[in-house]
Amino acid sequence: MIKPLLLGALFALAAAGPPAAAQETPMPSPSAAPTSNTTRTATALPPSGANNGASFGQLIAALNRSRSEAVAVAGLRGLRTNDVHIVKVQSMADADTAALSAAMTKNASQLSALRNALSRLTLTATTDNHILTLAQFLSDNRMSIGQVVAADASNGTLTLFIQ
Repeated sequence: MIKPLLLGALFALAAAGPPAAAQETPMPSPSAAPTSNTTRTATALPPSGANNGASFGQLIAALNRSRSEAVAVAGLRGLRTNDVHIVKVQSMADADTAALSAAMTKNASQLSALRNALSRLTLTATTDNHILTLAQFLSDNRMSIGQVVAADASNGTLTLFIQ
């Protein structure tokens, strides 16, 4: 008695068609799949308001040690895109633009060395394991290495402070 009821319910569901959500989301055709190995996949970054818990004091400290951070960045190996954390300066509640500007001027040559080291850094995309440069990663997310004002390379992660 239960088997005929279950079979009847299954046939009724099959006759009704797929759920509305499935009807609205078409599946990509196999021909739409990329055929090139050079295709990059942008990796999503934290929402624009997210600052990963970083404070303005941490930003200034990282900026003041740009020389040692450049050396640390040059030594990074096996970094994945999920290991890169972006902190936007404008999302910091305690940001002091005058103090940041003064620290950037004071550390201009060290900041240049840091950006140079960052431009040579390669990452492995977490989504599909392809290799890309940090510059490509930032570009895919509408940023550039020129916007980096400080970095903190520690514990197998890279935190970039972006202006």
